[in-house]
Amino acid sequence: MDIDENTNRLIGQHGWILACLISLTSGSRRRIVSVMAFNHHDLPTASLARMAQSDPWVMYLIVRRSHQLSEAELLDASARACLDILDAPVLQTEPWRSRYEAWRALSFRKVVLRARESEWASLLSDEHHCAVPAVGEAALMALPPILRSGRSPLLGKLRVYDPDRSTLAGHQGAEAPAHPDAVQLWINDAAGMSVGKTMAQVGHAALMVETLEWERTDASARLVAWAEAGYPLGIATADADRWRSLHDGDVGFVRDAGLTEVSAGTETVAISLGGSDS
Repeated sequence: MDIDENTNRLIGQHGWILACLISLTSGSRRRIVSVMAFNHHDLPTASLARMAQSDPWVMYLIVRRSHQLSEAELLDASARACLDILDAPVLQTEPWRSRYEAWRALSFRKVVLRARESEWASLLSDEHHCAVPAVGEAALMALPPILRSGRSPLLGKLRVYDPDRSTLAGHQGAEAPAHPDAVQLWINDAAGMSVGKTMAQVGHAALMVETLEWERTDASARLVAWAEAGYPLGIATADADRWRSLHDGDVGFVRDAGLTEVSAGTETVAISLGGSDS
């Protein structure tokens, strides 16, 4: 185990968070075990715990430079990589499972990097990181959480993925997802986030869906339907009017810790369940 003393202390103080984690059952798909009564990442204690880490847990998302994706494809790949990593066999084993739990409880930090073809191949074959390529287009991979100090020299040399949005094909529209059980993620256009920052925030949102309390009466059934359908997602940008209207519904929000680009507490992504309340 490479959980340091400071992390162990914080887990002791906030260990109640771990009881609400998504179940990681060996040999099976994720199962929804409960819906949390709140988003614990919004609590002051959780924010302090994240800030107190001198050596934070990080989930790295790696974009393959040779593959040209639209912004819509990048966002979808990021969200799915964060969900798919939970099904990776490596996460059913130690020390990776404990690392994930520590990251989920204390950090939730994601960093998006870019890799050349040779670097991509090296990361895929590096057992130190146990990379999990995204399903479908092999253009993005996720690395199970690791302490920042535990990065390999190669990972430490990779640059942050920060493309000029104008060079990417396509733009997120505001159409509803085609699948009736899809969860809709709405990106706050007013937050003014970079592409890489938006990718990380969409990843946050995808992992939060099952851990928020929903007031609607059919929430549990909708979450089960979502899981059984393979976790379909719709991702779109919300203008100011749309964003205001989202506050009138049973919608969950990702609120940023304020480490990069936006101030602490900024609402970056809204999460809306599929279907209609019964």
